[in-house]
Amino acid sequence: MADAPGTLPMIPDDVAAAALHGSFCPKMCTFACPVTEATGRDDAVPWSFHRTVSDLAQGRTTADAHAASHLEACTGCLACRVPCVFDQDVPAQVRAGRATVRDAGSPVAGTEDAVAAVADGRSPYGVDLPAGLDADATTGFDVVVVAGCRDDARDLDALRRILASAGRRTALVVPEGCCGGTLADLGAGPEATAAAARLGELLPPAPVVVATDPHCLPALRSTAGDGTRVLDTATALVQLVDEDALRFVSERTRVAFHDPCLLARGEDVTTPPRRLLAATGAVLVEPEGHGASTVCSGAGMALELVAPTDAAATADHRARQLGATGAPVVTACAGARRRLADAGLDVTDLATFLADRLVPEPPA
Repeated sequence: MADAPGTLPMIPDDVAAAALHGSFCPKMCTFACPVTEATGRDDAVPWSFHRTVSDLAQGRTTADAHAASHLEACTGCLACRVPCVFDQDVPAQVRAGRATVRDAGSPVAGTEDAVAAVADGRSPYGVDLPAGLDADATTGFDVVVVAGCRDDARDLDALRRILASAGRRTALVVPEGCCGGTLADLGAGPEATAAAARLGELLPPAPVVVATDPHCLPALRSTAGDGTRVLDTATALVQLVDEDALRFVSERTRVAFHDPCLLARGEDVTTPPRRLLAATGAVLVEPEGHGASTVCSGAGMALELVAPTDAAATADHRARQLGATGAPVVTACAGARRRLADAGLDVTDLATFLADRLVPEPPA
């Protein structure tokens, strides 16, 4: 990879090669991009990211504010990967491009504020972090629940109540600001690695670690101990249903489920949340764009920090689709819940929905 003034060879060879390949694509996946559909930005299309990253890698463009501006409007939703015959990983290319422009002194908007917040032990999103693990309780846990940096204390408490109902001794661990996922999305690689390592040091021994935020799964898998299973909330809870450890009051409530992008496409988790809803007697109303074809809420790749107007437009677009069902919405991603709620939608976290329908314990 050739160097040019203001351009640093930060992009791995395999990523650069994929970006170069993608830059010759006839843009057949443009229709899949939720940001393009919501905003009309022509530089939000995957081809634009391919071209920008390839040009950075080969020294055809300078790693400056102009290049950074063309690395903004990605949500990391993987929607473009579904129709792509070459299985392009666009988010990986965007992260590499963002790392390059940051190293050259022109980070994408919001990066340094997020890094500073995490260094102070605060959420990069400005959300108040809940209380974490009791320092006096460090062993004997069945499950460790790891909060995301956008989680709500009520939703975390709901998950703990569900696990307690199933007889699982649970610890709640809150990262020191961030698990590292958001920092990695912003291109702050060294800080992301350090944040993930700090989180790993906080985890007490347990056979199962549950990530309430799907965006934390990669960081936890890189830091959890050998033999520890790292699961998303829906997968962990549906296993308890299969073991007959959880029972719910049956209510014929109409609900629409918003599939988080990283669960549906990144983890292939679409059946577990629907089985959990069915266990409560809920009647599922599928919205336009569901399962692996879900439409992004704008909660990924730190879009609300990098391009808040585009994040809001993307959330509004998805909220209209979900609102058209006429049913209350349930989701399994704190980021998506917050984005959709900000767009005016009645939306509930999956754990809270389930906890409110637990069969009451008999009186002692």
